[in-house]
Amino acid sequence: MLDSKFIRENPDAVRNAIRDKHIALDLDALLAADRKLLDLSRELQLLQEQRNHNAKSIPKASQSERATLIATGREIGEAESILQDLEVPYRVVECCTGDMGLGKYKMFDIESWVPSEKRYRETHSCSNLHDWQARRSCLSCRMPTC
Repeated sequence: MLDSKFIRENPDAVRNAIRDKHIALDLDALLAADRKLLDLSRELQLLQEQRNHNAKSIPKASQSERATLIATGREIGEAESILQDLEVPYRVVECCTGDMGLGKYKMFDIESWVPSEKRYRETHSCSNLHDWQARRSCLSCRMPTC
């Protein structure tokens, strides 16, 4: 198995190996999918940076700005849009309390289709802990008085 970075950097050598070994592979389609994956990874990284900056701005924001920042943070946090952009078949499953770990209030699993296994497998998980982590760490926050 070849590393995707090697394939990216040596397309002619890979193309020759495909031809010499009589492998049925469309290298151009593979490289296009790899470019799309890299673009989506960069976009995800930018969204995570934006989400982190947004989260740091919330405590300093006024009451009216705070609601907008929170809504923006929720919009950025969608994991589903990545799978939609990649056109990967998936389903969202709400987990029962027996499947959740300590402190979790609500949990969703995103299961993506795995063609080689002909079934859905869990690829992502999203949990809501409310203030459990802060209470467990003995952290507190004082809200500014108006």
